[in-house]
Formats: sequence, C-alpha cells, structure tokens
Amino acid sequence: MFSVPLPPSKSLANRTLTALAVSGKSLPDPGPDWSEDMVAMHRVLKGTTDAGHAGTAFRFGMAYWAAQKGVKTHLTGSKRLLERPIAPLAEALQALGATLAQRKDGSWDIEGATLTGGTLHLDARISSQFVSALLLVEPLMKKKLQLKLQGEAVSAPYIAMTEEVRQYPTWPVEADWSAGIVWALRASCMGESVRLQGLGRRSIQGDAAWSRWGLNLGFSASYEPEGLVIRGLPSRPTHALELDLKDTPDLTQPIVAGCPQRSAPPSRCGGGR
Repeated sequence: MFSVPLPPSKSLANRTLTALAVSGKSLPDPGPDWSEDMVAMHRVLKGTTDAGHAGTAFRFGMAYWAAQKGVKTHLTGSKRLLERPIAPLAEALQALGATLAQRKDGSWDIEGATLTGGTLHLDARISSQFVSALLLVEPLMKKKLQLKLQGEAVSAPYIAMTEEVRQYPTWPVEADWSAGIVWALRASCMGESVRLQGLGRRSIQGDAAWSRWGLNLGFSASYEPEGLVIRGLPSRPTHALELDLKDTPDLTQPIVAGCPQRSAPPSRCGGGR
C-alpha cells in the first residue's frame, strides 16, 4: 500500500478565504499545495483583481468588492472567463444596491456599497456559485438576505457547504475529495491499495459521496486515523452503471474516464505508479 497526500479542497478553500475576508480576518499565505484557483482567489481578495482563468474567484470577488463601501475596483480575467455568464449575479448585486458597469471587453468596474439585503429572487439553475457569492457577503448587508430561488438549484451540496463555511470558517481546510476519486479509480483499475491522506468520515464536501459507490466502481473503502484506505476489488462489476451526478459535477470527468476499464482485469488496465 502507498499513501497519497491530497491537496486542499479548492471549493472549501475559496469559500473559507472569502468568509475570512468578509469578517475582516487575515488571510493565510499561499502554500506550495495551493491550486491556481486558490491563488487567484487570494489575489482577488487582496486587491489585485485579475482572476485569470478562475471563475470562482471572479464570481466571489465580484460580490466581495461590490459590498466594500466606497471602494472602487476593476475586476477582470482571461478572455475566455470574461465570456462566461455572470449577468444574473451582477443584476442581483445591483438590486441590492451595488454599482457595477461592464466594459466592452467583459470586465467590470465596481463601486462598493453597503448592500441592502432583504428579499431577493434569483435564478438558481445557472450556477450555484451565484447563490454562494451572495450568501458569503451577507454579513456586510444591512438586513438578513432572504433568497427566493427560482428553479431547481444546480450543485445544491455546494450551497450547503457555503452555509456551513460562512458560519464556521476554519483554516486549514479538508483535503480534496474530487482529487481523491482519481486515485480510487486507479486502485480499482490496477487492483492495488492506496491510503488517501486527509480524508475523514465526516465531511461537508458533496463529492465525498463517491466513497459510498465502491461496489459499483470496483473498490472497497475504509477509514483509518491517517485517512481513507481504498482497495481495488479482485472481481469487476459487469452491470451497467447509473449514477446521478447533478449535485457532484466535478466527479463526472474522472468517472467517465475510468468507466471503460471497469470490466477489465487489473493487468489490462495499464498505467504505472
């Protein structure tokens, strides 16, 4: 058996960094295990408001700076990022009293204000991050925010994660479950065992759901003090696999990539350590 130190959860980290900034607390310094998304989130919150390719940093950053009364900011990012949908969040912030204006290139000029809070209707079908961005800056609003979500919220566990983080922002954050599934699928494919450091039985990450799908994905999972132990099963499932990944979209690509090997014996799965 070999052990793998997993990186921090970027979803948790970006929410925690924003919650810490909203509460006026110091942000941790970037470390060698930080992802590009986390570094971008840190950069945007510290005032260098170029999100690069990081959509989360752009969305959370827009809400954060819109709630900083009297502060003028220019929020930008890569060309591709500036083409992605952001209007519902901008319109929601404007309805709460923010002053935002989009430039021709897609970047935004933001003049911070004390947001009103209160009742707000929001289309939840496009991105759960619009909801999360608003929830994270609620402590800076005059009144409690009462969101009326229209349509079925996508990636609902991420909204629940935001609710938890904004009440109890703690650092360091948990290891990344969405990174761990790659190693679990490798163990299934190769018939090997791996210990995933930092993954515990209790988690607020929705992606932790994959640990319960072992029989379908070809592995067993058990918890030890050092982390989650994954063992590839000697027999391969041959039945069709049906999983609803609407709430866990980050698991889609690794599962789709690993599925062609589900019925293959370990010697035919390929790869090496």
